[in-house]
Formats: sequence, C-alpha cells, structure tokens
Amino acid sequence: MDTTLYVKQVKGFEVKGKEGWVWKLNKPLYGTKQAPRMWQLKLNSILEQCGMVKSKSDNSLFLNKDLSLILHVHVDDGFIIGKNELLVQDFLSQVSNKIKIKSRRNPTQHLGYMIVWHNNGSLSLCQTDLIRRLLNDNDMIESKGVKTPCNSNLHSEIDDKGEAVAITSFQQAIGSLNYLAQHTRPNIMFTVNQKSRYSVKPTIKHWTMIKHLMRYLKATSNYSLSFTKEKGEETSILEGWANADYANNRTDRKSIWVF
Repeated sequence: MDTTLYVKQVKGFEVKGKEGWVWKLNKPLYGTKQAPRMWQLKLNSILEQCGMVKSKSDNSLFLNKDLSLILHVHVDDGFIIGKNELLVQDFLSQVSNKIKIKSRRNPTQHLGYMIVWHNNGSLSLCQTDLIRRLLNDNDMIESKGVKTPCNSNLHSEIDDKGEAVAITSFQQAIGSLNYLAQHTRPNIMFTVNQKSRYSVKPTIKHWTMIKHLMRYLKATSNYSLSFTKEKGEETSILEGWANADYANNRTDRKSIWVF
C-alpha cells in the first residue's frame, strides 16, 4: 500500500477481546480505490522483469521484440501471441513463478468476443452475444433485419425542433455500438461516429437512425472479423480501398470519404 488505510473488523469475525479495534491494511484490498493502480504497478514490474516492454502508444500492450512476443493485458486478463510456442510457454512459466496464473492454448473467448480458430491457420473474431444483449436491452430482439447500416434517406443533421429522447439510453447504445465497431465490426464505425455527434441532444429522428443500425446488426450478427493466412506464405498482405461522395453533407456541403 502506498497510503495508510484502516478498516473496521468484519462483523462476526472480530478478534476476541479487541472487538473495538481496527485493522491496518498492509496490502491493497479489492474494492479500495488504490487497488487498481497498485495492481497495475505490480503487474508492470513483473512483466518488465520477464523481459517485456510497455508500448509507448498503448499502456495495455507489452512487447518483447527479441523474442517476438506480444501481450495485451486488461486488468487481470491477458492475451499473448508469439512466433514460437516454446518461447510463449517459457514466458508464462517465468510469470507463474511470481504470481498465480491460469493459461489456456487457443482460447475461444476474450473480453466479450468469441475467437474461432481454423485448421488452415486463420482465425475469426465475433461479438454475437454482445449484439444479442444490445438488441434485448433496447426491445429490438424481434425486430426485422435490414441489409445496410444506414438509411440513405435519413441524413445526419441537427434536429433542434424534433422531439427529444432519453439521453442516457441514446448514449448507452452509442457506447455499445462504438465498442463493437472498435473490436470486430469496423464496417459500422462511420455510421456510429456520425450518430454519436448527437449524443448531447438526441431526437426521435436520431434514435430512428440508431435503431436502423441495430436492425442491420441483427441481420449480420454472425459476421466476423477474419484474419486469413495465404497458402504457402509466412505473412499476409493487408489491402485497403477508399471512396468518397461529393459534397453530400446538407449542413456544410463537405465531402465524406470512407475506407
């Protein structure tokens, strides 16, 4: 602990003859506000002792370039990949000598998304369960699916005269949609970004757009983000395309481009 902290004795488990005494915490207890930071400091120290270096751009990412190891950490959940399985196992053994851990080869779930490993060396990521919860929370589990994430007839414009909707519900939906877009559904990122502009003062018109996007997710809930490996190739080439409209924004006539 980096702070002096005292706690009351647990009712029913007081030390006999010292019922009125308090305990001084020598270690951060789960639930105290100091615990998350102290855990991260301890974990960072352990990983550095095992040869990992924290990424400058992402505090949850650790690298060992010499051994080609990449580790992502979220609180106490980790996901490690490497070119050599023996090196991965050796690293895990070093960590297990310092703290108690559980490891599993080729996990099928991580931080709310499912991982499918294919025999050809490729893998797919999807968040079907999260989409189902999102639809259920917004009473859209029985809605009819659509083929596009956005209705082209509904332009994203400020709607000062429109009837307002609950801000909390709108923002919660945007948060869930943004989480999906950042992890396994980059194809909805543009639509989510456009609709999130109206999180402060959403109207029925904006909520209709969000519901349309949810209906699209229902129709495509089994879609996944796949990473394939070319036959006979050690590495894969990422290819991208870009396109743009022409001054289609009715508010400022700016062009919109996508990739």
